[in-house]
Amino acid sequence: MKRISILAVATALASCQAYEFEPVEPKAIGAERIVVPFQGKRAPPKVMLVVDTSGSMKEPVDEQGRYCTTDGTANGVYDSSIPGCKWNELKDVLANETEGLLEKSGSIARFGLAAFPAPGQDQCGAGSVVVDSPTVNGASTAEIRTRLGTIAPNNGTPTSKTLEVVARAPSFAPEKDTLRFIILLTDGAPNCVAEGAIVELCNVCEREKTAEACYAPGTCSPTYGARTSCSDSRTCLDEAGMTGAVATLKRLGIDTFVVGFGAGTKGGATVRVLNAAAEAGGHPQSGEVRYYQADNVETLRDYLAKIVEGLDKCIFTLGEEPESPEFLQVELVDTKDPDGFRVLEQSQDWTLSGTTLTLSTARCDQLKAAEKDRYELHIGYVKIL
Repeated sequence: MKRISILAVATALASCQAYEFEPVEPKAIGAERIVVPFQGKRAPPKVMLVVDTSGSMKEPVDEQGRYCTTDGTANGVYDSSIPGCKWNELKDVLANETEGLLEKSGSIARFGLAAFPAPGQDQCGAGSVVVDSPTVNGASTAEIRTRLGTIAPNNGTPTSKTLEVVARAPSFAPEKDTLRFIILLTDGAPNCVAEGAIVELCNVCEREKTAEACYAPGTCSPTYGARTSCSDSRTCLDEAGMTGAVATLKRLGIDTFVVGFGAGTKGGATVRVLNAAAEAGGHPQSGEVRYYQADNVETLRDYLAKIVEGLDKCIFTLGEEPESPEFLQVELVDTKDPDGFRVLEQSQDWTLSGTTLTLSTARCDQLKAAEKDRYELHIGYVKIL
């Protein structure tokens, strides 16, 4: 079979644009190619749920809800029985005994749990792994459910320091033929910065307490009294630290899915920060918002199911949506045979929905059962620039 380059297809398309009634300017044609190596036979993946338990998780998911505190205010005592706030709803999405993610997807992966910040008086104490990733699928479900029930939201959002802790966790260390993933669930930007010029900006704001010192461009406003916790749309978030921590995880072989929950992750600098983290983690969404933004509980539930189910299937995200499936070419390459490749057929071997390409169950099972690193998937697609 003759192998056709996707670039050749792009060139042909560019030369075949038609005129109808009046001339039109030809559009530029570009081509992208993704190469995905298959690990082959492997153990169930390790998945660390890294959950934000900062004080803002007591806030309602939407305007109709209320704070999950005894008096209904932001500074009230946390009450686990009140529905509608982000923390209580997130716990239910993860650990509901019949519909929770762990109950429905426990057979797919080995889940662990990390929570941040650390409990106590330190506004920006690094979180920790509170439930280790087990050796058997589903073995941690009951323990994660129990530990989630003991956590009361409080303090700031030390995201980067917590990811560094997870990277060093013994139970999350590399294992032969085992993929590792982090699902980072947060309701805001990383607002804990421990050193450098940003802290000095916070100090100035605390000392002068004026709009010019705290909120003007190039300044910084402390989120809490602690000088290590700052929040500003331009300068004060731990953007470099968070993106750097995710990039380090990627170099260690750990992919990160970034999930934002609630109104706090919908706009401003938070979008920029979480977008960068999603890109660094290896699983960005298409569009202006590159992470998984869940405005409500239903969307959060759907996103988490999609992410985890994708770990067991052969699902791939393209950088951009192709103009048409006809402009997509999917090849299966046998690395043991220089001439061993097969052009996979749409519908029979793969389907496309937006930017998501999914291999058929039969084809996916074939690849997962193969010897390690035997096959590569080459995905080429044309885009109109």
